[in-house]
Amino acid sequence: MNAVKELLDNFWIIRSTNKDKYFRARNDMEKILKFSGEFAGWQVISNEKLIKLEKIPVHAKPYMGITEFKEKEDYYFLCALLIFLEDLEDNDAFLLSEMIEQIEIILGEELKPDWTLYNTRKSLVRMMQYANEMELIIPHEGDIEKVSSDIKQEVLYENTGYSRYFVNIFQSDVFDCQNVHDFERPRAEGVNLDRGHFRINRVYRNLLLEPVAYYNEIGEDSDYIRAQRHTISKYIEEYLGTRLDVHKECAFLLFEQEDPFGEKFPSGTGQTLNDIILFMCGKCRDYVEEKELKEDLVSGGYRIPKDEFILCVKEVALKYGGAWSKEYREKSLEKLTEEIIDFMRGWRFLDTVPYSNEIELKSAVFKFRAHYPKDFDPDDIDGWNAKNTQEAVKKSTEARKKPDKAKQDNEKKAKKSQKKTDINDGQMSLFDM
Repeated sequence: MNAVKELLDNFWIIRSTNKDKYFRARNDMEKILKFSGEFAGWQVISNEKLIKLEKIPVHAKPYMGITEFKEKEDYYFLCALLIFLEDLEDNDAFLLSEMIEQIEIILGEELKPDWTLYNTRKSLVRMMQYANEMELIIPHEGDIEKVSSDIKQEVLYENTGYSRYFVNIFQSDVFDCQNVHDFERPRAEGVNLDRGHFRINRVYRNLLLEPVAYYNEIGEDSDYIRAQRHTISKYIEEYLGTRLDVHKECAFLLFEQEDPFGEKFPSGTGQTLNDIILFMCGKCRDYVEEKELKEDLVSGGYRIPKDEFILCVKEVALKYGGAWSKEYREKSLEKLTEEIIDFMRGWRFLDTVPYSNEIELKSAVFKFRAHYPKDFDPDDIDGWNAKNTQEAVKKSTEARKKPDKAKQDNEKKAKKSQKKTDINDGQMSLFDM
């Protein structure tokens, strides 16, 4: 993986734990700076400790949060920890009780945590585990998990000093911001934000950080994507080795299956859920065609009642559920539907319509479809699996018994080729794949 992709794929690259990636990025810094500066408009932090690409989105989205966090208190505690660590030197040791005391002072009376509540203690545990995972702190003695049941449990930590690079650097005074949109809006008086590098930065940020860039959401930036699609494709291919797909209502990046870069759909992890979503994509497409629904003129999506979506989930479960893992076979229809909606909303396949009991199917949902083999029998899944296993074993046995003529021919050609290339060793690298 090249250095640009590694910086996109990682929050940061720390020298002490990822020396190979760190020095690869340092050696490729000219390319990184060109990509980040000319296209995405992101800053690069590079020093003797770490390298970080400050990946700031055009607009904050729910799925961009810290996935390990479950409550608002998790974020309160993280902010308080960062403030606490600011007053410490690198490699300074501190006790959990000392940090808790400071957290209470930092958060004040309004947000003062109630440590008698299990959920509050669990929030603290989640935050400290995340801080440890991100290498902001290093535990030396004690078990943070025990704090879930007893806040008086002691743990000894070390400050790594990386916390000062954790928060993004803002180009203007944050005290001038009144809401989240003020943080997103660039400060540039007398400059047209819809032209020049501001526009280019927005386009690349949307393509890189959003699963799908919908034209109705990005406004006039969609005109730039359509007009400059070949130029954008060229640079995306050059720096990331991926493909830009441009459609009537949206644009997105497509990656090779074996490419380890980023989080992808469908992926190898959570295979059952991936299968379910693929089936739901096909079912949604069939539903739209059967009902002859008209697309929304503004968004390009299709609105359906939530009750109808639940029926689609039920039909998919009845048809294919026999092959799902035990976890999903035993889930109630309500919980299964909720998980499907959360997943599909995160990948921008659908949106829940505010103040309405409707779901809007987005155009990306029609890009996918899946089915099991024709001989799949949901009523005899064990027999179907056994049959396919037997056939696979039979084919494997036959393959071992029969000599592979094509392989033998290739080996003969390789030997002949070797005799020829031995004469001209200097040309070997041209053909050595």
